[in-house]
Order: sequence, then structure tokens, then C-alpha cells
Amino acid sequence: IEEALTLWVENALQAGLIISDDILSTKALEFAFLCNEEKFKGSEGWVDNFKKRHNLKQYNVHEEAASAPLQDLDIMRENLHQILKNYDSKDIFNCDETGLFWKM
Repeated sequence: IEEALTLWVENALQAGLIISDDILSTKALEFAFLCNEEKFKGSEGWVDNFKKRHNLKQYNVHEEAASAPLQDLDIMRENLHQILKNYDSKDIFNCDETGLFWKM
């Protein structure tokens, strides 16, 4: 279970996935099932110890990254391209950048 979960975590992190404690526990239970380990519980204590053994930390995702509707990203990107196609690129700004020009 430990080895399988370690490989899964490495692949998930390389793919840029966000991994919560619940996901770790669920994946560990899935691997336990595949290994016919009926007594394995994937408890909070086991997950905490797994994270310590593999130096995994918890980070909170804030602001834009936490609210991004990833399932709609392609459609939204295409809509944005259609809206912006009539504007010169020098006239297009990210909303975060507009605060830089408020006194100009």
C-alpha cells in the first residue's frame, strides 16, 4: 500500500494535482482493496504518518487558483479569444494590472 501510494502521489504531484488528506486516504483504501488487505483502515493517523514519512506538506489554495472552473476552461478560453479578437494586444490588460495605472 505504501509503495503504491507513494508512486501515485509522485505522479499526481508531477501532473500538478491537488491532493487532500481525504484523497490520500481514499487512494490508500483503493490500494489496500487491490492488495486484499481487509484490515487496513486508512485512518487520519495513518495518513498523517504517511505524510511525515514522505515529507508531504499541506498548502491552502487561495484566490484565483481556488475558484478556477477547470472543467469549463477550454470553452471560456475560446469565448475570451472571440471577445478580444477585435482589440490590439497593447490595449488588453489583466485586471490585476489595472491597479498599476490608476493615477496615470
